[in-house]
Amino acid sequence: MFFGLVIISCKQKIKQEGLNAEEKEIYGSWGMCAYLSGETVIQNNVCQAILFNTDGTGSISLQNDESLVKQLFKWKLSRNLLTLTYYGLDINKLLPDSGYIFFQNQEGNSQNMNINSTDEVSSFYLYRSLK
Repeated sequence: MFFGLVIISCKQKIKQEGLNAEEKEIYGSWGMCAYLSGETVIQNNVCQAILFNTDGTGSISLQNDESLVKQLFKWKLSRNLLTLTYYGLDINKLLPDSGYIFFQNQEGNSQNMNINSTDEVSSFYLYRSLK
């Protein structure tokens, strides 16, 4: 019986943290300066800020005619498949509602993340500095 109580309390702690081991790799703030659409690489003059919160929500900050616009979404990562679902009906979503194949690597003092749409039409390149 004691062993059962220990297992239950451990499961509750894990649920309170809200992230599995994979998800801990991407939560936090990222910058996105380039993406691939079809066969065209698009390099942005201003990098978009993308935030993955520990509670499974996130936001993308976009500059739109001198004002800052935030697109809000829910996210989940499981077995290298990142799923994004936006709140409401945002127009012109930077990262469309979809499943994405997730890859991550580290180069020097930066961490890089590539997310590729499962339909293989687009890829997004994100980065952040390591502290």
